[in-house]
Amino acid sequence: MPLAYVKLCLINAETLAVEREVRLKQSELVTYENGRDRAVRTWQALTAKQETDYLDRLMREAVASGVPHLLAQ
Repeated sequence: MPLAYVKLCLINAETLAVEREVRLKQSELVTYENGRDRAVRTWQALTAKQETDYLDRLMREAVASGVPHLLAQ
């Protein structure tokens, strides 16, 4: 199962001090049907490209949901 831990920081450009911080976890259960035998495959059955695509999407979703929380504090 892919899992992304993300920490977003709002940094003051003058002082380089961290003004705000948001920590997030984003995950997704990965299963899919494999042809006629209807066998369920898991994360280990994915190619490196598919794994990278899943993780990239999870990171983007985490950042998209975290930025509004970061700016609202």
